[in-house]
Amino acid sequence: MERILAFKKKWNTRVYLSFLDSKVYIAISMYKNLFELRTFKPAADYPFLEESMRFLILLTETVEDLKRIPFMPQSLR
Repeated sequence: MERILAFKKKWNTRVYLSFLDSKVYIAISMYKNLFELRTFKPAADYPFLEESMRFLILLTETVEDLKRIPFMPQSLR
C-alpha cells in the first residue's frame, strides 16, 4: 500500500483500486501517452527515456509488492 501511495504522490495522479474475486485491479489516470510512439522526436531523448523507465520500475515494484500480500491461503490460489 505504501508503494501505491508513493506512486500517487510522485506522479501527482489518481489511483483507483477495485477488489473482485480476491483480485486487485488498479487503474492509474495519466495525462501522458505512455504507449504511443513519438514519431517526430529524437529516439535518444534521455530525460524522456529516464522518466519512462522510472515509471515502469515503480509500476512493476508496486505489482511485486501486491503479489507478496497474502490475500488468501496459497492452497486456494
